[in-house]
Amino acid sequence: GFMLETDYLLPAQQAALYRFLATTPGITVVEPVKDVAGRPGIGVQWSFDGSSAMLIFDSSTYQYLGMSTTGTAGQVGGTALLQTSIVDGAGEQPTPSQQSASTTSQA
Repeated sequence: GFMLETDYLLPAQQAALYRFLATTPGITVVEPVKDVAGRPGIGVQWSFDGSSAMLIFDSSTYQYLGMSTTGTAGQVGGTALLQTSIVDGAGEQPTPSQQSASTTSQA
């Protein structure tokens, strides 16, 4: 999930990641779900040590929307990727209207 939020993946890289998720034991598809911004999607969920995490994708385009987590005590958190920006060169910053935005929520 972190890589999907922080790195630009080429289509072939995205396809490889999706193939990996589809063939990893213990990962299940959950639908319908919503990200923390309220957008509907399809979840790819796994559990570990009494906690769970879910990557959420748009149900039509399969674009990454965000992640949700549930802790051992039932605490819920998540992130939503709302926008991304690409610049021309290393060290450049996007203009304020192009900057990546993300929403984080914890209950």
